[in-house]
Amino acid sequence: MAGWIGGCLIGWLAAWLAGCVAALLANWLAGWLAGWLACWLAGWQHPSINLPINPFIQPSSKPANQAGWLAGWMNGWMDGWMDGWEGGDIHSFGYFR
Repeated sequence: MAGWIGGCLIGWLAAWLAGCVAALLANWLAGWLAGWLACWLAGWQHPSINLPINPFIQPSSKPANQAGWLAGWMNGWMDGWMDGWEGGDIHSFGYFR
């Protein structure tokens, strides 16, 4: 009986952690890409990235490029982190919004 309970707990913990990690990575990537796309559409791009600026707008200044790129990256990272842990917790209990 103790082995069965221990196995269930270990299985639940492993599933919860796997759900957290998978949701974290998926949400982080989606958030980062969305942030990057929003920055590109606004004409913000980190100077070290050599991609064409959105041709429909005027290129932004260097400080605005850096600030916009950093804001998009941080938004994606934080959104993915929070949604990932929340998603892992929700999915481990079989509850879907």
